[in-house]
Amino acid sequence: MGGKSVTYKAPPTDDTFSKYLAYQQNVEKDLDARAQQEKAEAAAEKAARTATGASGYAGFRDTIQQQLYGNQIDLGSGISQIRDYATKYNLDPPEKDIADITGVYNAALPGKRATGMSAAYEELLGRQATPEELSKGQERFQQGYYGSIEDFKGSLAKSPEYQEKFNQSYLDNYYDTMFGKQTVDEKGGKTGKRTFTFDGKTLTGSVAEIEEQQSNIKESRQYLYASGLTKLQGEIDKESLALKNEGAVRMAEIASQAGIRQTEITSQAGIKQTEIGSAANIRSSELAREAAIRAAEIASGASIRSSEIASGATLGAARIASEGGIRQAEIGSEGSQKVAKIGSEGSQKVAKIGAAGNLYSNLVSGFW
Repeated sequence: MGGKSVTYKAPPTDDTFSKYLAYQQNVEKDLDARAQQEKAEAAAEKAARTATGASGYAGFRDTIQQQLYGNQIDLGSGISQIRDYATKYNLDPPEKDIADITGVYNAALPGKRATGMSAAYEELLGRQATPEELSKGQERFQQGYYGSIEDFKGSLAKSPEYQEKFNQSYLDNYYDTMFGKQTVDEKGGKTGKRTFTFDGKTLTGSVAEIEEQQSNIKESRQYLYASGLTKLQGEIDKESLALKNEGAVRMAEIASQAGIRQTEITSQAGIKQTEIGSAANIRSSELAREAAIRAAEIASGASIRSSEIASGATLGAARIASEGGIRQAEIGSEGSQKVAKIGSEGSQKVAKIGAAGNLYSNLVSGFW
């Protein structure tokens, strides 16, 4: 027998990679197209901005020139603004315009400086500047010592002439306010001395001398004031001690008088209480005696009556004897109640007298 034959079928073709490659190529084409479009738009925008800047450059340059010539800005600021404008709008460097503006500015600068310096002398010193002063000022401007007319004015205000004429020194103004104006000599020059009134005294001299004199017056016044306070304090302490001693003596007298009065009241209350107690005891004894007599009389009458009826009525005699005993007990009870009542009344009176004594003692203590 022959062998069995096997047939293999080829797999289908896989075009996934080719499709992905085509997709990537399309994406790149789109990105390139978009980049070209954006580049063209940016170039158009830049060209439009450059055109706008170019159309407005002449007006901007003229404005800077006017500000320079009108001393509103300095040359450095004007040149910087022109260059910044050219950079912002992508213009060619405006070096020719800058050179022209600088030339015109420098040509007019000495005259402008001379005018400014002359005006500064008139404003600050009240006089015209001399040719030598103007020449020296121009030289310092060229050397860079003065950067502007304001710098020149500041320097002029620090000059001895300005200080002497208008006295713009802060300390001099302060001292003029505090100690008065400086005195002048025969030639009208200031002497550095002042006349000042302090504490009713006239002080004359320099500022340091016047301040020293002021300090001496203040120290003397402080010494007198402190001495017066010390003396016054001593007198106050003396008077306070005298008042304290007098008060202590007075308090001792009041306490002594109050103690004596308290003793008198207590003694009177004790005597009164003794009297009441004695009277109550006497009255109690009298009542007891009367009760005993009455009881004896009743007992005697009962015995007599008992004897009279004894023969005829033993029961009646017993009854009478019983009634006599009951009556005797009632009479004894009544006597005891009366004695107790009298004793209670006596104790209440003693308590009232004691309370009156204490009240009187408190009134005496409060009065003193």
